[in-house]
Amino acid sequence: MSSFSQTGNVRTVILPVVYLNESVVIDDASAAKLRKIIVEQGVVENIPFMLIGIAIIMGGIFMFLMCRQNVPESTTAERQPLLSS
Repeated sequence: MSSFSQTGNVRTVILPVVYLNESVVIDDASAAKLRKIIVEQGVVENIPFMLIGIAIIMGGIFMFLMCRQNVPESTTAERQPLLSS
């Protein structure tokens, strides 16, 4: 482009264009293997999220049980100061 000075020293490049037919047909056994691998990969990727969910549920159950726990009343001896002045 002669009107732009920034592109004045750029050489013309010719890129080859190749058409490749990418359609394939695979048999049922290979499709089953591929499907199994994809499912296993999805499960493995989601394991950390499953563990986090289980931990949140267990934490909620623990908090619920700790709030329902009956705490015995303290005695007068326990409420007295440890050091008397």
